[in-house]
Amino acid sequence: MASTGPSRTAKQPRSIPWSLREPAAALSLVAAFVVLRSTGLGAPLPEAWAAVAAIVALVSPLTGLLTAVALGPFDDWPVLGTEAGGRAVLVAAVAISVTARALPEALGRWRARDRQDDSSHEWLQALWTPPGVALSAAGIVLIGTGLGVIHTALRFGPTPGYQAAQLWGTGTGMALVVLFIGGWFGRQGATRSTLVAIVAGAAAVAAVSLGLLHEALPGLLVSSPLGWLIAVDGERLRLRGIMTAPNAMAMLGLLPICLVAAWMLHRRSLPAWLAGSLVLAVLAVGVLLTFSRSAVLAVAAVAVSYAWYIRRAAAIVMLLVAAVAAVILVPLYLEQRAGTPLPGVGAALQEFLTAGDSVRASGWAATIRMTVDSPLIGQGFRSYVLLHAQFGDVAQQAPHNEWLRLYAEGGVVVGTAGLVFMVTALTALWRMRGVLGLGAFGVLLSYAIMASFNNPLNYAQLNIPVFAVLGTAFGMALRAAPPAGLSDPAAEGPRGSSGA
Repeated sequence: MASTGPSRTAKQPRSIPWSLREPAAALSLVAAFVVLRSTGLGAPLPEAWAAVAAIVALVSPLTGLLTAVALGPFDDWPVLGTEAGGRAVLVAAVAISVTARALPEALGRWRARDRQDDSSHEWLQALWTPPGVALSAAGIVLIGTGLGVIHTALRFGPTPGYQAAQLWGTGTGMALVVLFIGGWFGRQGATRSTLVAIVAGAAAVAAVSLGLLHEALPGLLVSSPLGWLIAVDGERLRLRGIMTAPNAMAMLGLLPICLVAAWMLHRRSLPAWLAGSLVLAVLAVGVLLTFSRSAVLAVAAVAVSYAWYIRRAAAIVMLLVAAVAAVILVPLYLEQRAGTPLPGVGAALQEFLTAGDSVRASGWAATIRMTVDSPLIGQGFRSYVLLHAQFGDVAQQAPHNEWLRLYAEGGVVVGTAGLVFMVTALTALWRMRGVLGLGAFGVLLSYAIMASFNNPLNYAQLNIPVFAVLGTAFGMALRAAPPAGLSDPAAEGPRGSSGA
């Protein structure tokens, strides 16, 4: 009888499964980045690495995204002397690669719509669900802020326009591009989404751990070839380490806290809880050492919402625990941040409300005046840096509120789109259920709170991992496109099988 296949006795070469090839390739790019960066050499090494990474991303966009997410929390490598660096080159290559694959898919759906294909109508209906509305609102913010860069260039000249373009390209623009990239991968299924979330969480844990190591042994890393990991080596009252801003460092720690806590809620085994509790303890120390009051508020909000996810009575108990913790932590935070002995709770609370918050309040008032002055198109992207004193804020160049900044710099359409994104995205993630849905909900809730008192959109180190996780979760939610009339999440309880 003729043979119909390869001989059973012949040894076939073992190939790496496709599910492991992309993570392995990403790990190779990350390792090359670390080794080359640690040599201390400059051009053309950054340009060479960025070119190779971009080529790999064009061939395998998932490899490129995993590489960008893994390297996201760490200091970038300048390319051609620009602030954008290799990270922006890599993200741009991934965006091009995803677009080249997504366009034929979209055209196929459009042709199916012309043929009255039912599946195309289902896809169009999915756009009116909360995840679809959230992504549409994010698109408006992306386009609106991009037009704001042009507005700034036309109004203030080429130099401010170039500076605005750089900030947009490494800040708001990059964050939302990563969001849409993640959304495309999320529509491919739970496996890739979970992989992105794991890489983002692991990178954030590593970053916080390095910050804590630098806090404990300040001379260890900076005197080694890995000294480039430490972005700040000056005053160390508040944990920063790999970032220049303690509040951004706090939000980076909140990312894995939300993901790990969501994973623990869907696991019933003691080893899983012990391992998760250990990771949470390390991350909690890192977040607390940033002395970020908004981070403490975010932790409390996430804890209460996660408790509500299980049972409403548990949320009430968690709310009481959070109130007690606030009474204990607020005076300690104020004493450390003031650098003077704490005379008493009353005086501390008075200082708490007047020291930094009066400056913050003046920034918020300035953004409102800027919005009223030009409500339709705003003042232009990054215009707060140029106009803050003119509108009453003489002490700072950032309003410490991203939602108000969208109104002031982009106008009411862009600002309202930002709020619509936040509300509908939180709704979509809460309804999504599962580990990734709950984890992404906690991440977005934390980010929304931090963005109400700080300027996280300015930090690519933070936005790449955060918006990659959010984007993949939105993509999964949009793929499911559940109809209205879902049951109450508080009544159902956690499910361990979905989203993991």
